[in-house]
Amino acid sequence: MACAGRSDRGVVLVMMLVLLAVMAMTAALASRLALTGVATSAGRQAHAQALAAAELALRYCEEQIGLASAVVPVQPAPDVDPEWPLRWQAADSWSGPVPLASPVPAALAWGNAAVPADAPVPQCLIEAMVLPRSRGADDRLGVWLVTARGFSPGHAPGGRGAEVWLQSVVQK
Repeated sequence: MACAGRSDRGVVLVMMLVLLAVMAMTAALASRLALTGVATSAGRQAHAQALAAAELALRYCEEQIGLASAVVPVQPAPDVDPEWPLRWQAADSWSGPVPLASPVPAALAWGNAAVPADAPVPQCLIEAMVLPRSRGADDRLGVWLVTARGFSPGHAPGGRGAEVWLQSVVQK
């Protein structure tokens, strides 16, 4: 009988070690899932902030069209194909030596909110377009393509944070 008791003790030890290993793996998986949830939540928050900034810039530029005291300049239709503006697609239009995009005034963008010093200001660009009124008609319709981009606080190009682009076509 003494032999049977000794082998039982060894089995119990092995089972306890296996149980301990399973519990450790379960705890590690739970921690990883929690961290993934936090990262996903932070990404969604950054996207929501960037989307709000882009919407603000889009509305700001749309309101500037046709104003006598407009601060945002309207870029003329390109010579290549006046029906399809190309300036919004060029990186230099947004951050080149002489960017064509206009920043939204900081007071309008952030109001009285405390904003980090590295928070980029939303930008917008207005381009004139010439579209036909109807198929086969000779007369043209003047419209504007408004492009806006907004950023989350702490955005770094090609790095952390979020960037959202929005466009609208305005006819006045």
